[in-house]
Amino acid sequence: MAHSDLNKIQLLPEHIIDQIKAGEVIERPSTLLKELLENSVDAGSTQIDIELANNGLDLVSVKDNGKGIPFEDLDLAFCRHATSKIENFEDLYKLSTYGFRGEALASIASITKLSCVTNQKGAPEGTIKIHGGEVVTLDQDKDILDVSGTSMYIRDLFYNTPARMKFIQSKTSEKNQLDKIVKAFLLTQPDIKISIKWDDQDKKVFGACGENLKKRVEETIKKNRPLNLVELNSSYDQTNFRVFLSRESSRGNAGKSQFLFVNGRLVQDTAIHKIILNSAYSLWPQGETGNYCAYINIPSERVDVNIHPNKIQVKFFEASKIYSLISSAIKDGLAKQRSVTTNRPTEQNLTMPNIGQDRQSKEVEYRSYDFDSSNSSLQNYFERLDTGTTTTEASQVDEINVINTFKDCSLFSHKEKVYLLNTPKLMGTWLDHLITNGDKTPMPLLVSQPLRPSKEISPSLSKELLAIGFEIDNIGENNYVLRTFPQCLKNFPFKEYLEAFLNQAKSISELASFLIEEQSSWSRQHKKALQDLSLPELIKEEIVVELTREKLLKLL
Repeated sequence: MAHSDLNKIQLLPEHIIDQIKAGEVIERPSTLLKELLENSVDAGSTQIDIELANNGLDLVSVKDNGKGIPFEDLDLAFCRHATSKIENFEDLYKLSTYGFRGEALASIASITKLSCVTNQKGAPEGTIKIHGGEVVTLDQDKDILDVSGTSMYIRDLFYNTPARMKFIQSKTSEKNQLDKIVKAFLLTQPDIKISIKWDDQDKKVFGACGENLKKRVEETIKKNRPLNLVELNSSYDQTNFRVFLSRESSRGNAGKSQFLFVNGRLVQDTAIHKIILNSAYSLWPQGETGNYCAYINIPSERVDVNIHPNKIQVKFFEASKIYSLISSAIKDGLAKQRSVTTNRPTEQNLTMPNIGQDRQSKEVEYRSYDFDSSNSSLQNYFERLDTGTTTTEASQVDEINVINTFKDCSLFSHKEKVYLLNTPKLMGTWLDHLITNGDKTPMPLLVSQPLRPSKEISPSLSKELLAIGFEIDNIGENNYVLRTFPQCLKNFPFKEYLEAFLNQAKSISELASFLIEEQSSWSRQHKKALQDLSLPELIKEEIVVELTREKLLKLL
């Protein structure tokens, strides 16, 4: 461009500034809906009615019974940086409302055809109409009303900025985003009655359920069947973490309801998302995840929500504490639930002996088994031995199914046969196989794991461990942290084995020889090990014993 072609610097008109700023705040119909719902909640509403047409492009209507806007402030409410939520900079760190920037209504008004009807209790209704940032009408009725509320009607989104329509995604995608916003407010506002109407469909009403958050979670994210939810709670240093995890799971992310809320605000945080999924691995089969709704309540001065105009990103001032709280809450909570389930007296109270490291596994006392119990897998197995019939579907013949896992052994079925498994020996064999044949590329941990060995780790041993992918840092006073682990051990409980190794071993060659006796919570890892290793070889090494009819009769 030639120098003579440069235009003079000039201030942009206000309406163009508003349209530019709107691109940061209102990216799509769902962000518009979010801003309106936040205003309704901030106004103290107990009922909100939502109506959407053409996925919000033609109409977004939000009606509430909140405290309303005074008529004298009505036109000011749609000016940039006009807000009743904060007065000075320090207020940003003690927010008790969703809104605070004073940008949303001005941004919405600049790119839509907007009508707002509002009144406070004991005052007449006021109406303002704005098209593309220009006020068309501003009127007030004469009749005094005994109720308060605000009705927002937003039509023709992006009508005056058609270039923005290029970024609108498919109808399915936009509807999914709108649905997520509606669900987010249902999940954080159980004491508000909320209704939603899509196009010409019937209105769906979610009644207020007070403090019964679990009920609202179930009715919000369930599909065609009731949810089986696990609820976990934990608190530390004025920070509370509460999560609902579904036992149902599937592969991929399609159709998943996975929500994270910080002080009631829907946020996106990749690190926390990964921590939740990784910590809940024992709840779901390998390679699958389920639904979750996670709530973090933290003093407002410890979190910064003023990161981005859309307010879906936050910054924790002590993020490591939050990460540790989430991880421990889920892992410890699930472990306690498994312990309660394992120790609960049942009709099928099977007592398995310690099969240890020697060949006495053949002499296990099987008389304690109740083969007439409700364990359908065992019962069907012995019925098939008697009759010679097969009831298993062809697609399931090769499936390895862990029937039950005890402290140091497991029962599993494979190809119409049932086996007894020495789990400590299995895991040692699997570990040796993975380290010998697997990819030892160091993988960074999302959150460094503390290690507290009983003795100092020598420099030579640290170097050996680093060579196979374990990076361990000495942070002083015999305290260490694990930074990385080998790629090949991503499905292996490496931390437990590493700690046992550091307390007892002298050489890296001894790593796979440690037998951790308590294995009752590792059924998923046992199944993966059986899939990776050769079953005939495990039988040959007497790590696995087939429970044939002849063998059982001989033992009995």
